[in-house]
Amino acid sequence: MLGEGTRPLLIASGGSGDVISAWAVARSRGYQAPVFAAPMWERSILDPRPGPRGVADIDRLETTAGGARITAGTRLPGGWSPLPELVDKTGIELYLLDVTTGVRGLAAQLRRIADHVGAGRLHLVDAGGDIAARGDESGLVSPALDALLLSAAESCGIPGTVTVVGTGLDGELTPRETADARAALAWTTEEPISRDVAADVYRRLNWFPSEASLLTLLAAQGVTAAVDIAAGREPVVLDAEAARPFSVDVASVARRNRLAGALRETEDFLSADTILREFGCVSEYGLEVAKSFRRPITSRSLPWQDHSLMDLLDDVHNDADHVSVRRIYRKLSLTGRREHHHLVCWLADRHTSRFRNPMLSLRGLHHASSPLDS
Repeated sequence: MLGEGTRPLLIASGGSGDVISAWAVARSRGYQAPVFAAPMWERSILDPRPGPRGVADIDRLETTAGGARITAGTRLPGGWSPLPELVDKTGIELYLLDVTTGVRGLAAQLRRIADHVGAGRLHLVDAGGDIAARGDESGLVSPALDALLLSAAESCGIPGTVTVVGTGLDGELTPRETADARAALAWTTEEPISRDVAADVYRRLNWFPSEASLLTLLAAQGVTAAVDIAAGREPVVLDAEAARPFSVDVASVARRNRLAGALRETEDFLSADTILREFGCVSEYGLEVAKSFRRPITSRSLPWQDHSLMDLLDDVHNDADHVSVRRIYRKLSLTGRREHHHLVCWLADRHTSRFRNPMLSLRGLHHASSPLDS
């Protein structure tokens, strides 16, 4: 537990989108003056340069005794991060975690931030729950950040807790694998994220390109759905359980996650990526490098105008009653942030009653044949 006079330090373990979930958890728990920390590794549709960004790659960070702080004026050269706008809209205090320094560097950063702000405990927050994976699950496609930050939190010498929200909503672990993780760890079950908190966080941040965290906020508001988020995967389920945080101590999760231990001595990101490859894990960095070589020139056209809804939804899972924005833009092979933004705007404008970012209801659309923007 936090000591008297200390501030809660919440860490977005899976990337920038987890800051949304961390803020919602902090508010729902009633934390006073919480502090946040997050890495900056945006999807290639937002930042075409492969891999995570470090302090040297980012402009207009604020230098503090606790480390580099992201402000509303921070900019990502050659790409775009939603974190500066999130800071602007929420007013939170958000520190950058430089993943390029490996686990040893991250552990030193966590100690420095905690000492500066007076945090006696770390709170890692993960939307989806893949931080609790063993590391050999076949659907695990984004293991690097969770494993690096879990390992750093476990080795930095500060007591810590892992909190999972939106269980299963990132689609990386199957329901069986999620159940296995719960059975293997002594999770503490909490009350669901407050409906009022979720509504306010969603109202402020529903523009943010993070599906798992936004779906969690919708679940906390009582929305139920089965959402197709990726080709070939079972739909993810929005229900009351998805809005319920589960917490356990960092050490227990680090013992289960075999990747965390393997990365403990790393001093740079490429070494960590090599180790993950040797473990047979998907290399997100490798996929981004390959994509950068075949990236087409982004068109100024609106490609969904040339498709009917049936074209875009013809392979949606039979058990789904909603489809995610990411599922649609991948079907259209969109590559740029502007295209993504225009797609979201068209969906919101033309299918207002069916669309709540990041998902479109399929109810009543099964026989649609008109263009998406008609």
